Amino acid sequence: MTIYGKWSAEPCPGAANRRLYAERVVLLFAVREPAGELPELAGLPELAIAGLDEGAALELLASLAPRPLSPAVGARIVAETGGNPLALVEVALELSPGQLAGVELLPEPLPVGGSLQEAFGRRVSRLPAEAQLLLAVAAAEPTASQALVWRAAGQLGIDPDAAASADLGGLAAIGSQVEFRHPLIRSVVYHTMPLRQRRLIHRALAAAGDGSEPDRVAWHLGMAAAGPDEAVAARLEQAVEAALFAGWSASQAVMPEVAAAARAMPGVPESEASVADLLLDGFVARAAGYPAAVPLFRRALAMFRSGELSPGEGLRGFALGGIAAAELWDDQAQHTLASRWIRLARDHGALTALPAALNYGAFAEITAGRFDAAAACIAERSEIMTATGNPGIQGTAGVAELHQLAWRGHETDARRVGSAIAREATNAGHVSQSIWVQYCLAVLELGLGNYQAALQCVLGVFSDDAPFTGTHVLPDLVEAAARCGEAGIAGAALGRLAERAAAAGTPLALGLLARSRALLAGDADAELLYEQAIGHLKQCRAVPQLARAHLVYGEWLRRQRRRRDARDQLRTAHEMFTAMGAGAFAERARIELLATGERARQRTAQTGTDLTPQEAQIARLVSQGQSNRDIAGQLFLSPSTVDYHLRKVYRKLGVASRTQLPRTMADDRFEPEVSPSPRTGAVRPSAGAAPRPAHRPRQQDPPKWATVGRGAMTPAAHAPAQKLAEPA
Repeated sequence: MTIYGKWSAEPCPGAANRRLYAERVVLLFAVREPAGELPELAGLPELAIAGLDEGAALELLASLAPRPLSPAVGARIVAETGGNPLALVEVALELSPGQLAGVELLPEPLPVGGSLQEAFGRRVSRLPAEAQLLLAVAAAEPTASQALVWRAAGQLGIDPDAAASADLGGLAAIGSQVEFRHPLIRSVVYHTMPLRQRRLIHRALAAAGDGSEPDRVAWHLGMAAAGPDEAVAARLEQAVEAALFAGWSASQAVMPEVAAAARAMPGVPESEASVADLLLDGFVARAAGYPAAVPLFRRALAMFRSGELSPGEGLRGFALGGIAAAELWDDQAQHTLASRWIRLARDHGALTALPAALNYGAFAEITAGRFDAAAACIAERSEIMTATGNPGIQGTAGVAELHQLAWRGHETDARRVGSAIAREATNAGHVSQSIWVQYCLAVLELGLGNYQAALQCVLGVFSDDAPFTGTHVLPDLVEAAARCGEAGIAGAALGRLAERAAAAGTPLALGLLARSRALLAGDADAELLYEQAIGHLKQCRAVPQLARAHLVYGEWLRRQRRRRDARDQLRTAHEMFTAMGAGAFAERARIELLATGERARQRTAQTGTDLTPQEAQIARLVSQGQSNRDIAGQLFLSPSTVDYHLRKVYRKLGVASRTQLPRTMADDRFEPEVSPSPRTGAVRPSAGAAPRPAHRPRQQDPPKWATVGRGAMTPAAHAPAQKLAEPA
């Protein structure tokens, strides 16, 4: 029997008692939390009703979403509603299907509608005007100290003494920090304040900052902007870069606020969004879920490819653009951006940007298996930093060097450089560099066959899930976990990889997904998946990943006792790894070949001349007719240092003078690099003589990994000396 169905501020047991006289009944009273002192109910048994647990709350949200609910979005809604069923329903109804699915950005703070907005709004409206304004200041800066709120309130005309004694109606408590009784109260307070007043509040908070948190000042200025503001947009972009470098796990908390600031700057139609707008929104979306970031990153990369950006936009945006390209597994875009970034920095003499561009160029070369070219980029980066005395944000010990050492299988050097980077990162508080060390060392351990060590390296990278490393580590984690028998870990990594590869849709992403699925598939399905992986990977530039697909396919075939088929795959992998200089992976393939009964000699990729990267650069520039003084200016060396290296080049190449160098350097072992000389426009030199493959496939029997047409791959195309080239 329903005896009282109205939601009332006061219980009315008397009415029920008058209606029921002779029967024994149970009376159930529901009161809002906190109940306070209710004399009528004193002494009665109480049951505190908590919110739904996370599983039940997510199930309720999923039933309200017309499309599959994003786990990240669901977790945030559950956290901010405390699992309250009414709040879950009303917040979900305020969000679009795209926002619930994680493909559109969430508002900050989350909107509240319906009865909760009405109920909390009435309580806020009863407060004095000064108390409402003080609450709004607190809602605009929920993590602020009391001192910051007081300074901002003072700029808005609130007397500090009056603020200290303000009655906030039990909606919030101000101690050392502002604490709202419930997260949704913050949302109601913030959104009920008129837009003009909210902008004034954010401007006051930006002015009240002490300079210790420039990222928060940047987003307050963005929230305060009444129209497009390039200076504020640049500060927001810098805030994202700083957050990425400081560490992704910690930075995700500020990303929604940065997004809110970016969206609060009106006046730019969606169709006219700049590359900075798209990158900013993309990284904020990435904090909430990968699929939402993909279309934003694609649009940004299309703008980079168009070549229509101003030099200022390009130099400022290439850093985030490069990470976006890697995040989409778009190796062609990585190549294009690296080439243009290096050229733009050279053309404009941007000595602070050029080391970063060369660092990214090294990563693009490593992705393509051109380790000598990567070494050249790393060497020039080091020379510039030494000459300018500016280590830049990345420090003196670069992860690109560690990455190429790991792929080469140079264990001692890789561990030494990794330790140096880790020490420097710890001292500087650069968490992201430590994550990079673990990612690179995982590649080394996989090449060496140390699967348990590789697994320990990648678990932290997987948990941090930063852009670039968090995505690229997934196939490595699948392989390491599969080899260690950790099916649960491998399955979790594969699930994340499947979501991202489907969203990205690039040949590299699809190839890595197929290869990873094959590692976990049953015997009936594995072979088709390995063949699909090889087919996809032949269409992209990531030669090392193609070689790894042949390797794991051959390992699987050998375990199926199909030795002849296994030899074909393992021989191909061995030849590819040897040609590019990936020594550890080549040795892993050689050992597998021995297990099939075929003998394969240990080979290393050697140059005929053994020129160092710097010697090769100088030799190429001399062969192009440049003087020692010009070369010294370009490479940030003294003329005497250039002369010293040149004498070593003569001795190694067996020439007597600089007039003989052009013919020697014209040998097909030396391939041109991407970046034109800033003085002559000539093509820059190779990182070193391109090593000829230790074993050349017979002409009548081309390797199985050779293809023709778009994305063609031939032994020459796999030579490490093939450099970044500006696409037509």
